[in-house]
Amino acid sequence: MTVYPEVTKSAWKVLIFLSKKSASPSEIARSTGIPLSKVSVSVSGLITAKVLKPRKGYEILAMDTSLRNSISTLLLDFPENQFVDLLCGVRLNILFQVSEGYNTMTKLKLITDYPEVTLKRVLRQLQDALLIYQSNRGIYELRDAFKDKITSLKSVFLAHFFESLKAQGLTWKKILVFGDSILIKSEQVHPPGFVQTGFSRFHKYKIGLMMTRDNYFINSEKEPTKQEVFVHALAFSINDARYLLYCMLFADLNKLTLKKLKDLVAIYRVEKEAASIFESIKTKSQEYIELRREYARD
Repeated sequence: MTVYPEVTKSAWKVLIFLSKKSASPSEIARSTGIPLSKVSVSVSGLITAKVLKPRKGYEILAMDTSLRNSISTLLLDFPENQFVDLLCGVRLNILFQVSEGYNTMTKLKLITDYPEVTLKRVLRQLQDALLIYQSNRGIYELRDAFKDKITSLKSVFLAHFFESLKAQGLTWKKILVFGDSILIKSEQVHPPGFVQTGFSRFHKYKIGLMMTRDNYFINSEKEPTKQEVFVHALAFSINDARYLLYCMLFADLNKLTLKKLKDLVAIYRVEKEAASIFESIKTKSQEYIELRREYARD
C-alpha cells in the first residue's frame, strides 16, 4: 500500500497539460509530443492511483479543481521541465515526508526505506531548486515560500489516497498517516488489509481498562509487536491526558523502555510523548498512582 504514487515524467506532463484544459489522450499526445502509448500508460497509472477519475468510453480526461490549482500555483515558480524533474519518481514522496517533519537523513531512511545515496541526491536537487534548505546542518526544512504550496499539493494526493481506501470499503473516525503506514480508529471490526493494534490489543496484555466501541487498526498482514501496540496507541493519545495515562500504564506493566522502542518513536512522531511517559513513570504522578490502584482493584 503506497500513499504517494511515484509519478513518472510522462505522467507529470499529462497532469500539467490537464491543469490547463480537459483533453483526450490523443490530443495530449499530439500537443506534447509524447507517444500515445506512453500517454495511455500514464493515464492508466494515474487512474489507478485515483489521481484522475476513470473515464467512460471516449470521454475526455478532466482534473479536479484542487489538483489543477495546486499544479498551476507551483508552475508560477518553476518552468514545466524543471517542475517535472523536481517531482518525478521518488522525489515527490521525499519532499512530502520532509514537509511532515521527517527532516533528517536518519528519519527519511526510516520512513521511506530509500538508499542513502538516493536521498542525498534528491535532497541536493531540492536544495538547488530552493524548495528546501538546511535550517541546521543535516536538518531539512521547506522554504517558507513553498510551505503552503507543497502542503496543498500533498493534501490533494492524500485525499485521492483516502478515496481509494473508501472504495475498498474502509470507514474511519480518525486516520493517521506515517509514510506508508496507516493507522485508523473505526467502528468496523474487520477492515480489509488491516489488523488490530493500539488500544484494541491492550487486553492481550491484561490491561482491560479501555471502555470504548472504537477499534484501532494498522495496514499490515502480521500482528504488531508489544512495542508497536504501545507506540500506535500513543500516536492516538496526543493531547488526550486520559489516554496518555493508559499508555503509561501499558509501558510500566510491560517493562518497556525508550531503548526497547528503538526507531518506532521517530517513525510515528511520538518522541516527545514517549520521553514524557517514561519520565512520568519514574516520578509516579498522583494521577498515575490512582490509575495503578484502580487497575490493581480490577
